Amino acid sequence: MAYIDESYEDDLKYCANKWAELLKPDFEKDIKLIQKGLFLFRQEQVYELRLENNFIFASVQDVMPVKVKINLNDPEMSECSCPADYYCRHQLAVFFAAYNQFNSVTNWVEEWRKPLKLKIISTKVGLKKAKDLVKSVGVLKPDYDQWIETFSQSFKTIVQETKYKNPYTIIELFNIYLRQIKASAPPLQEVKNLYELISLVISFNKLSKFIEQAHFSEEQINLYFQPIFRNLIELAEAAIQKLNVQYLPFSFDIFIKKLCTDTEKLLVISPNTDTEASILQYHRTIFFSILWEELFSKKNWQDRELVRLNKQIEMTKYYPIQHSMYITGYIHLLFVAKKDKELFERLKYFDLPLPYILNWVVSLLKKQQWNRVTPYIEILVNRSGDYLNLLDQEDACKEFSDFVIEQMNIYCTACERIDLFEKTLLHLLPYSFEACEEFYYERKDFDRWIELMIYFRMNVSEISPQQLKTVEKHDPLILLSLYHQSTQSHIDMKNRENYKEAVQQLKKLKSLYSKIGKKEEWTSFLYILKKRTKRLRAFQEECEKEKLYYIEKGEGVNDKGK
Repeated sequence: MAYIDESYEDDLKYCANKWAELLKPDFEKDIKLIQKGLFLFRQEQVYELRLENNFIFASVQDVMPVKVKINLNDPEMSECSCPADYYCRHQLAVFFAAYNQFNSVTNWVEEWRKPLKLKIISTKVGLKKAKDLVKSVGVLKPDYDQWIETFSQSFKTIVQETKYKNPYTIIELFNIYLRQIKASAPPLQEVKNLYELISLVISFNKLSKFIEQAHFSEEQINLYFQPIFRNLIELAEAAIQKLNVQYLPFSFDIFIKKLCTDTEKLLVISPNTDTEASILQYHRTIFFSILWEELFSKKNWQDRELVRLNKQIEMTKYYPIQHSMYITGYIHLLFVAKKDKELFERLKYFDLPLPYILNWVVSLLKKQQWNRVTPYIEILVNRSGDYLNLLDQEDACKEFSDFVIEQMNIYCTACERIDLFEKTLLHLLPYSFEACEEFYYERKDFDRWIELMIYFRMNVSEISPQQLKTVEKHDPLILLSLYHQSTQSHIDMKNRENYKEAVQQLKKLKSLYSKIGKKEEWTSFLYILKKRTKRLRAFQEECEKEKLYYIEKGEGVNDKGK
């Protein structure tokens, strides 16, 4: 086995960390992959190992020998000649063989397994604590203050006081806490629905505050905790729907009023909160907005809350994060209260993140409030391009674009605004390419379709043959520029396979010129091309092999006849 230069040690460590993120120690499939990769590595089945330009190349002797290429910068993009659809045991065996030259593979595996061990330990501890709490608390009677005290004590005992301060154990303990809370719910269904909603609001507040104070990184919050908050919000919406379809006795009024007060805490950011934790603002505000729209719907309640928030905005003007949070909550409440005129006036001076506006659009479209949604749609379209520039991940840009297109399709179809739909697609390029291409093709706007293909330098071989056939039938002339560009891109690759593809496309180009009655232009182009590529011997050979330079009588004079 070849030895790897020491200069690659840091690259291998980076790759090791990426593998640790990709493979989950509590997924049975990933556990087996690690085991099989270790077996192949320890049986010395990896050979011909070499490292070039941040890639590890090697062969692995398994049931059948395979070739492996590991991408050190992005292991997920690694390749193997085996039939596996994703990363496989052979890739892991090669990684272990390379990593072993500088570090201990055994230590890496132990570190990889540690989260699972900690999770098992914390789960046992959490379950024991929850069991003890259930015994001491029992089933709770309808008493708001007692409920809150129980939630607080349970959260403190199960989650807050744990010595394992890592995301995966916190999530496991929080789920145990939720199960314990559910087990203490009152037996009557109408009371249970109210209890569930209150527990979700309080639990949301407690977990978000805990995360802010724990100083988890932005990446950790996105990866581990955002799904938890989304789930809490969805459960709360379901609980509100149950409450809205049942008769609420007057005795519940005090519960709703106290919950309204506790909802204020959704907009309160802990002191000294860093910017990473502030990304929770989105979920806090959305939850706040849902509660005010679907539960606290009395106009006088909403007006009082607007007054309160306005005072908080003035009081916190020297505390940027908290100030921004109150403004965002205030604007959301303006939307809930249907005070659109004041809302738009506020937006002139406050740059509200576009996802909030997208949420409003979705809400209004569901209610088919076409007139009210129109100005929100215009803001969404005009700002979508700038918002994409702020996102730093291609997947996030594509996901956002697809969702906007889906909503715009609903609006533009209902309101017959095809022009606005096209404008949206163009704003969202390049992430809307597929939708844009489909839009022009289905409307038979082939001139714009071709412009799009050429602008994005699409290769003819990447386009559906049926589409090319349809466009050719409509007007073969507009295909010329596409074939010219595609042919040249293959020639520029300067290898035999691309030369062969270029020649096949040139033959098609010849037939297109013939169809539109421009054989002389074809002959002139071919003559210039032959002169320009005379040093590309392999390309010239492929042209001769396909008799591309053969000029039929009446087509013009070729280079040999001059």
